[in-house]
Amino acid sequence: MSEKSMYEAQKKKLQGLCDEHDLIFKFDRNKYPIILTIKPVTGCGEQMSMLEDNEDRYCAPESSMTWIYEDGAIRTKVTGGTFTIAETVRNKIKNIFMKLCQFGTAYFFRYCMETHLVKDEDLPNIDEDSPEEDEDSGTSLPDVEFDDPDQESFEEAMEVLNDMDEESEEDDEDTEEDPEEEDQDGD
Repeated sequence: MSEKSMYEAQKKKLQGLCDEHDLIFKFDRNKYPIILTIKPVTGCGEQMSMLEDNEDRYCAPESSMTWIYEDGAIRTKVTGGTFTIAETVRNKIKNIFMKLCQFGTAYFFRYCMETHLVKDEDLPNIDEDSPEEDEDSGTSLPDVEFDDPDQESFEEAMEVLNDMDEESEEDDEDTEEDPEEEDQDGD
């Protein structure tokens, strides 16, 4: 299974989880840090039915929960008021988010390497024999000029990722998921 299809499978899984719990999501992976924002469905009727179902699940209409992947770690923040969801749902969303980051990054890296978007001399040199360096050691990626002719290639790579999202959304509209389909990896 390719990185692209694994990414699309996780995105579909996230959509199903959000639909099941009256949530909507926005996955912003076209900038750094990578961000996933979950919000409640905003209609008043939906909010009232949520309250009737379970008062412990109340979410303020303008509230959101955001997962942020930065520096190899995920942090969470809640904004806009009360946002309450079950811990198991929160953990499932976090696990799916980690996989989306992993597969999306792997696909992007693969695409960049296969199409030679980054010159060999611009690749960071990682000495695998040396002990791990301190975060404050000053090690950084090479500087890249944004007015570089390769910027067009980078923009092409970003378009491919955006097209991948659009194709996934079109596929979601064309196919219906089987509600009895089992969760294969336990999320």
